[in-house]
Amino acid sequence: MEHIRKKLLFFITGAAILFFSHFSPIVYAQEESLFSASLQIQSFVRGIAQKVSDALPFSDNHENYKEKYFKLLREFSQLKLTQQEFSEGDMTKAIKERFPKSVLVRPIKTAGFGIVYITAYPSARIGDIVVDDRLVLVGRVGRISKNFIEVWTLDYPGIEFNVGDTDGRFLGVGRTTGLGYVEISLVETKEKIAEEDMLVSTYGNDKIFPSNFLFGRIDKVVRKGYAGSATIEPMANISALSYFVLK
Repeated sequence: MEHIRKKLLFFITGAAILFFSHFSPIVYAQEESLFSASLQIQSFVRGIAQKVSDALPFSDNHENYKEKYFKLLREFSQLKLTQQEFSEGDMTKAIKERFPKSVLVRPIKTAGFGIVYITAYPSARIGDIVVDDRLVLVGRVGRISKNFIEVWTLDYPGIEFNVGDTDGRFLGVGRTTGLGYVEISLVETKEKIAEEDMLVSTYGNDKIFPSNFLFGRIDKVVRKGYAGSATIEPMANISALSYFVLK
């Protein structure tokens, strides 16, 4: 019985870790908040200890532990599905309120060189801005065809645009490398604004991206006097089930 208990504890712990690993910290580019989602997770945490206890073989109801164990796994899956549906619905509403002309699109497939193909949508234009389900910048529309639209993400090489911090201060000119990061030539004063782990956004005034769209986090800074360079890791969820085109 002891070895069954240990195996069951190990499996449930692994399932819980796998479940919660999908809820990475969400950083919004706008003021919208998924407070209700937080309450759902808190409620789940409060109840999970009792559910696990009831499912273990050394509980009073150990004869039915297998049935309760599989019921627990089903609840894991159902809560995850409910959370995904709630998040998408809530974010769709929030984005529609702020960007009434935004369009919900679905990714078709991811190609090489930072290209993602999405479903066609009405009145598509080159340069339309694409964000993920957290309002983090994915990229811009680069090519339009009859059946699909090609999005150039921040992994597409050679896109140059102005970069700022989340307070709207100019940091420098960024350039996508096609190697999984954006390289930026820093323009700093004695203040030395750029720091590692800092969130960065588009600065605008470059005819590429509008201002104030969160897109990444500074991974490394190399300074040379008041100048220097930095590498930025894009934060968009490229594997999201849906994107939004902002028009």
